[in-house]
Amino acid sequence: MIFAAGGLGIGAAANAILCMGILVLIVAVFFALFGIKFAVSARKSTRLFGFVTMLLSCSLPFLFCFSFRELPGRSELRMKIREGMTQEEVIAAVGEPNSRETDCWIYHCDLWGLNIFGVQFRDDGRVEWTFIND
Repeated sequence: MIFAAGGLGIGAAANAILCMGILVLIVAVFFALFGIKFAVSARKSTRLFGFVTMLLSCSLPFLFCFSFRELPGRSELRMKIREGMTQEEVIAAVGEPNSRETDCWIYHCDLWGLNIFGVQFRDDGRVEWTFIND
């Protein structure tokens, strides 16, 4: 295992993302070389296709990395929610959760769902505590 982390299978998820990143780089290099082959062609339309292919292949790794940006920051969510708030007040403060169970709500803080913010409710429907996965 390349990465190891406790709880929620984050180590396995990090390994999967690392493997996907390596695959994205391999595909980007392949298409960049493919684009270079057409860019040195004598025909103008083929050269244009080659340059566009190279441009798109070079942007692919950046787009992959951009998908890991944080959506609503976990610290921002934590600051808005206080112990004792009702479920309706939580929804008004931070919106609908991505995953809702009886006593626990989960908010995803990135596009992959690896960074989460959770709200634990008491039996009376009020916030007991909040948590994040670090």
